[in-house]
Amino acid sequence: MILPVAWRDIMASFTGGCTCGAIRYSCTGTPKLSLNCHCRDCQRLSGSAYLAAVIVDRRTFTLTHGLPHYYTVTAANGMTKQQGFCQHCGAPLVVMLDERPHIIAITVGSFDDPSLYQPQADMWVERAQPWDVMNPALPKYPQAYQRA
Repeated sequence: MILPVAWRDIMASFTGGCTCGAIRYSCTGTPKLSLNCHCRDCQRLSGSAYLAAVIVDRRTFTLTHGLPHYYTVTAANGMTKQQGFCQHCGAPLVVMLDERPHIIAITVGSFDDPSLYQPQADMWVERAQPWDVMNPALPKYPQAYQRA
């Protein structure tokens, strides 16, 4: 999937952090993918129906203040992932897959300007809650996102 041209231009650099300000980050990389993940882990992480996230090259992500606390979970697809959050306010910030160390998923709720987010797909829709109303215009993947 190709990001919309306007979004590529806007998202070439963005910043964010946790609710209390203990952790701040900057990202200079254009997102490789933007998605809404409906897996049970992301539901728990977000406290809602899904987690909105952008995936970027890990080398373009920099923590500028503070460090997240991480915990490890095994995802539905068997991959081990590290979920990072602020240990002071509990805000979710990042998800890293041990099997894919070159990328990092950044939670959209942690963006300084989350209005920039434009999702490209819904994934793990087989785990979506029955009350979750998804955008019918977005491609749907029963499990993990698969490039076409």
